[in-house]
Amino acid sequence: MWMTLALLYNMLIALYHVLTPRGVGRFRALRARSAPDASQAPRVSVLIPMRDEISNVQRCLDALLTQSYPADKYEIIVIEDGSTDGTRELLETLQRTRPSGAPPRLRVLHTPPLQKGWTGKSQALWWGSQAVPDSVEWLLFVDGDTFLAPEALASVIREAEARGLHMLSLQPYEELESWWEKVIVPTSLLQLLKSVDLAAVNDDQQPGAAVASGQFILVRHDVYEAVGTHESIRGEILESVALARRLRERGYVVRMENGFRLVRSRMFTGFRELWESYQREGLTLYQGSLVAVALSTLATALLDLLPFLWPWIALRRGRARSRFYSLLLASLLPPLAVLYQRMLSARHFGISRWYAFTHPIGTGATLLMTWTSLFRLLHRGSISWKGREYLPPRLKR
Repeated sequence: MWMTLALLYNMLIALYHVLTPRGVGRFRALRARSAPDASQAPRVSVLIPMRDEISNVQRCLDALLTQSYPADKYEIIVIEDGSTDGTRELLETLQRTRPSGAPPRLRVLHTPPLQKGWTGKSQALWWGSQAVPDSVEWLLFVDGDTFLAPEALASVIREAEARGLHMLSLQPYEELESWWEKVIVPTSLLQLLKSVDLAAVNDDQQPGAAVASGQFILVRHDVYEAVGTHESIRGEILESVALARRLRERGYVVRMENGFRLVRSRMFTGFRELWESYQREGLTLYQGSLVAVALSTLATALLDLLPFLWPWIALRRGRARSRFYSLLLASLLPPLAVLYQRMLSARHFGISRWYAFTHPIGTGATLLMTWTSLFRLLHRGSISWKGREYLPPRLKR
């Protein structure tokens, strides 16, 4: 009996991994578009919150200062948020040495001490938005570790206006260099996408399904003000998702698309940053629900870890010779299906397909980080990120 159930389980898991589409490939890939005429180009303010981004400042700003968009129709506002690694001094030097009046205009602001109840990024973006003139039609929020192709700004503005969008977020191409990045980031992203109804992400009738990447968000200035700016979501750790859902709840058109051709990001530079980031986001992704964390862990174990144990189990049960080879063959199908999916996704990350064989390691590490986040929250009542302590959603059973 158990062998029949095992055969059925293996077949279903294999079919699931082969037939279930995953990854940002499900989203519409934006292509590069030419800049509009200067007379027709809307005014844009690019807001970049930066805290301890010394290794990314120059590359990020160089990309933004050389956009194909009409230079006199956009400005760059960097909001320096209490950096301790030299970011502040470098920004001041870049601003001081830039030719006066040369478009696009570059401004550097400094945030006040973090107010109670706010996250650092939300306060920085709100602070920067207060310096934006009323004549500006679009705001673009970009992280300090994000790098734009020359046509990026022109492309998203033309795309948003042509489709009548109020908010457009792009998933950047993630640059992965270290071994741990290549093992954990693809695995964790696939697990996240597996838990999201991708068909509903861009469904205007499902506000709770809206998502956004905080690394790149374009939003209409008047709409941003109408929904209460970042002040209305000041305590949200995943402020990008909260903002997207707030807009959609109020009837605005929000879209999430594939921006691999236009935007690149270098989120992590090693295992420590990976660990801190995924601990910060672990519980928030499940909206503070212990049940959701437990169910997600069980599903991940059944779908992504157990398949790699079945061949070993089949070999251990090899005494039933009459059906041994059938069970062994069936037990190989799930791990092969998982490897197939991972090899397909490897091209999205620009890494070797051989990293597919590290899937069990990446899956185990991601689960460990999520549960570490949970226990740390239960013990300390907060989660740390970039030297600050934050309170995530209240734990729910």
